[in-house]
Amino acid sequence: MIRMLTSCTEEIDDTEAAVAEILSQLDLEHSLLKNAVGIVSCHCEFLEDGVVRKLCERLPFDVVGCTTLASATCAGYGLELLAVSVLTSDDVNFSTVVSEPISYENMDSAMFDAYRYAYTALPDPPAMVLAYPPLLSGIGSGPVSERLMKLCGAVPLFGTFSCENTMRFSRNRVIWNGESFPDALVLLMMSGDVCPRFFSTSIPQDAVQMQRAVITESDGCVVKRINDVLLADYLASKGLGDNSVSGIQVSALPFTIDYDDWPNPVSCALYEVMPQGYGVFGSEMPIGATLTIGCLNYGVVISTARLTAGELLQTENSGGFLMHSCIARNVMLGTMANDEMKSVQDVLGDTVSYQLSYSGGELCPVENANGVYVNRFHNFAFVACSF
Repeated sequence: MIRMLTSCTEEIDDTEAAVAEILSQLDLEHSLLKNAVGIVSCHCEFLEDGVVRKLCERLPFDVVGCTTLASATCAGYGLELLAVSVLTSDDVNFSTVVSEPISYENMDSAMFDAYRYAYTALPDPPAMVLAYPPLLSGIGSGPVSERLMKLCGAVPLFGTFSCENTMRFSRNRVIWNGESFPDALVLLMMSGDVCPRFFSTSIPQDAVQMQRAVITESDGCVVKRINDVLLADYLASKGLGDNSVSGIQVSALPFTIDYDDWPNPVSCALYEVMPQGYGVFGSEMPIGATLTIGCLNYGVVISTARLTAGELLQTENSGGFLMHSCIARNVMLGTMANDEMKSVQDVLGDTVSYQLSYSGGELCPVENANGVYVNRFHNFAFVACSF
């Protein structure tokens, strides 16, 4: 069984004070079990000012994580917050790794080598994988998440793509033992008595258009035609463009995809409309799957966050919760940027151990039609793992 300890600080300017505050909250001398690993989510300034590096030097175990727009624990929430959780256990083993820098050319080998290293460092095959991939310009999340899910196979995969508070994500980093990387993959593997449960929610059915379309030509994450119409022309027909690529606004447009073997739709983002009029999505888009356009707004964000938090509260024998919310959801909150995190705290209270951070793309298993967890990449989602 895994026990989760949580802590946080807003102290950026005084490194020693920030580290002391985190260590005081964790109280490792009285709470640490045989094995442990740390998970960090933070504003990028905590890396640039050396707080994370100094903290990791003081912690007697590996630390993984990434930058984020905002973080929350049971003790606090905010845009400029360093959140630190410790997973500790007497009967679960942990291994971590950071890959070599990833490019489109070396993606397969770099990710495979990292996965193999963490796998072989465990005494038994992994029972779960936590992943912190980079959000790479020119590559996106689709190819990276596809390879991750292929590597993991039936092993549950949970995690988040790094993000931060600029429009171009120029400062997003993944974190491993105090070092930060713009283009590497960080993995945390667990073996032993690990019994995770997974939760995800996104665009509710009453916020999805009734009109459904069928993908009639595609290649992996690239959709070429919908209802036998070029994707760009289909979007233009829905008032989302003027038949020119530059006229199509897609950055915050949520789609839901119905797969034949899935009981519930999966939300997905359209990242780019190519010059040919094709669309690059965040997930695999098979021919025959049905696609609808959803609506994401303040009310949807808050209600779905509260729904998942309520489900977590009903979970028995849990050592803690790890949660990620898509960064696009925060955009929909406008000037009330803390409201989703506050709504989760209102439901869970301050006695439950949890860590919540915003995500550039969510990795979370979902149940298929046979009730079996299958790894899946999400956009616009609120996802959670109970240990």
